[in-house]
Amino acid sequence: MSARKRIEYVDVAKGIAILSVIVGHTFSAYDPGSLLNRFIYSFHMPLFFILSGFFYRPQDFKTAFWKKVKNLLLPYLIINAVRCLIALEKSGFETMLQGYLFPALYGNGSTPKIALCLFDVKIVGMTWFLIAMFVCQVLYLSLEELSKKYGTPMWILVFLMAVTGMGLNDKVWLPFSIQPAMSALLFYHAGRLMREKKVLEEPVRAVPAGILIMGAVIWIVAVFYASLGMHANSYHGAASVLGAIAATYFITQFSKGLYHVPVLGGFLNWCGRNSIYIYCFHAIDKNILLSIKHVVLRFFPLPSTKGALLFSGMRLLFALLGALLFLVVKNLVKELRREQKKKKERQMEMQRRRQQRMQRQRRREAQRR
Repeated sequence: MSARKRIEYVDVAKGIAILSVIVGHTFSAYDPGSLLNRFIYSFHMPLFFILSGFFYRPQDFKTAFWKKVKNLLLPYLIINAVRCLIALEKSGFETMLQGYLFPALYGNGSTPKIALCLFDVKIVGMTWFLIAMFVCQVLYLSLEELSKKYGTPMWILVFLMAVTGMGLNDKVWLPFSIQPAMSALLFYHAGRLMREKKVLEEPVRAVPAGILIMGAVIWIVAVFYASLGMHANSYHGAASVLGAIAATYFITQFSKGLYHVPVLGGFLNWCGRNSIYIYCFHAIDKNILLSIKHVVLRFFPLPSTKGALLFSGMRLLFALLGALLFLVVKNLVKELRREQKKKKERQMEMQRRRQQRMQRQRRREAQRR
């Protein structure tokens, strides 16, 4: 989004989602049956795909492809490289190879799907999202090319691709989170349609009450009866998909008001703008989980709701402080480079002026002769 005009309330919605990712991962481990956990898992991953599709623009495939390599595949590789180095230092080469490098090369984020992988490999963890988003966007660009070439409506191609991905679920689990990416096309395309139809731009009062009530009901059904797990390409009927889309709509509309709340709005907006950095630090926080657990157990038992809340707060603090520190260093490096560039420009300007003075002096000496 850096190259496009930012929409502040969308950043707030992304901020809510990235914080929900951390809380959801914690509650799934330490209070899995809680209503909060079911609520979070009804929207947090789909929201990113929908809002990513919201900013889709038809573009040259090659240019768009390399931009997505930089924005999604490169962070995936960096995070897993860091995890490999940590594992190498702590546990040795074999553990790093089997537990981190091979999983990163395969990109499976679902433990139940290990048995269906093309070869025996462990899960890559939460970074499945980055490679799935990359594959989803590349697939969408490819489908756009096919749609233009053969005149086939995009919604048909997207639907067929998603159905194919879901149909393969119990037969084989392809590398690079291909099947989650195929199904995620539904959310990505929904986001594009929302932008084209100006669904998110319109105020809630402009939407018929019946549609709002129906959307709310579908979301509630999704929370209680239609769980969703994008990492495993797991959907419980159309309610899972429609509930996530409805949830994204309501959360984004709610974010319009939150953006104007002092402090909170600015904080969530910052989280949304820097969600990739927060996600990266969350992806490597496995190395401090044992320390956090020891602290939590001094106050609350685990699993428990109170324990999970404290655990979540500490994981959030780590990810937020890590992202903040990274941004501070990044800005300092940028400022240093800017100063070096200015210094170099000043030196070149001084050299240019010196050369001009020497040339004028030579001309004056030639005239005197």
